[in-house]
Amino acid sequence: IIIFIILIITATIAIGNYFVNYAIARSGNGGDRKIKNENTVVEVSTEAENTIDKNKEEAEEKAQEWSKQVESKSVDIKANDGVTLRGNEYINNNETNNWIIVLHGYRSTPKSVLPIGQKFYENGYNVLVPSMRGCDESDGQYIGMGWLDKEDLKNWISLITEENPKANIILHGSSMGAATVLMTSGDELP
Repeated sequence: IIIFIILIITATIAIGNYFVNYAIARSGNGGDRKIKNENTVVEVSTEAENTIDKNKEEAEEKAQEWSKQVESKSVDIKANDGVTLRGNEYINNNETNNWIIVLHGYRSTPKSVLPIGQKFYENGYNVLVPSMRGCDESDGQYIGMGWLDKEDLKNWISLITEENPKANIILHGSSMGAATVLMTSGDELP
């Protein structure tokens, strides 16, 4: 019985570690899968899907060009646990106190939310697009899944308010970034 219990405990630990590493470790392959929307309520024609894909691709290309043409600077902060996080600020030509922080989704990159940042920039905002922990240029062995990132977001807010004490800041997130924004909004913010 003792050997059986030890085997069960060992198997449970091994399986748990596998799934944690698969889902949230930087080295895991939890993001290397293709997602297909088969269970949609409304049938979308192939032509409509192609149009959506084309428009999305065009928006991403325009945002990439935009990001190279506007004034920007790389910024980094230290998270509360010592992890170095990196991002880019896009400073509007018109001096403004209006800011937006745009967060990307699970296993994504800042590039995926640049079209959102571009729209806000064109409407007079300074834009900060950080790379969340464990993703792209930021350090970290594990993806924060929003919980650790909410503290990181507070540090990004502090970075802006230290540079510009009169800053008005909007928080925007996609997917896991949205979860981060929602969790952060329940806390006291600087």
